[in-house]
Amino acid sequence: MCPFIGHPKGISAESLALLDRALTNLWRDQMRKNEITAADTSTNEMSARERQAARAGRRREPPSQC
Repeated sequence: MCPFIGHPKGISAESLALLDRALTNLWRDQMRKNEITAADTSTNEMSARERQAARAGRRREPPSQC
């Protein structure tokens, strides 16, 4: 459970633990979705660059090793 939230009166420890697990799972799911979206976006950008290079008759250069 979050260390900065004290135990509120009238709410059982079991209820707090259940809420904590639910919120943690929601947060993790959202982080996974964000990672997937970021990966899809970078893949789409690479594909667009490759299409543009093909139209121009050039080969796509490998990424720099900076």
